[in-house]
Amino acid sequence: MIFGYSIHSAKRIKERDISKKEIEDAVSNPDRLIHVDDLKKAIKQIGDRVVIVIFKEINGIPFIITAYKSSDVSRYLRQ
Repeated sequence: MIFGYSIHSAKRIKERDISKKEIEDAVSNPDRLIHVDDLKKAIKQIGDRVVIVIFKEINGIPFIITAYKSSDVSRYLRQ
């Protein structure tokens, strides 16, 4: 699958030590997907943390806006 990355997201994922594989896995196979207007929030548990990816789809291609990690797994994956 092809992914697009904003300049902001490329900078942030480097600063936050998040791999593109983690981001692409979260978007492709999220544990939870939240729709907010035209944006989507993909949440994926990886080990004892979650990766949260904010993206929008442009012509069927996920365009990554930003991403971050959190250790508060229950906050993001509670039902």
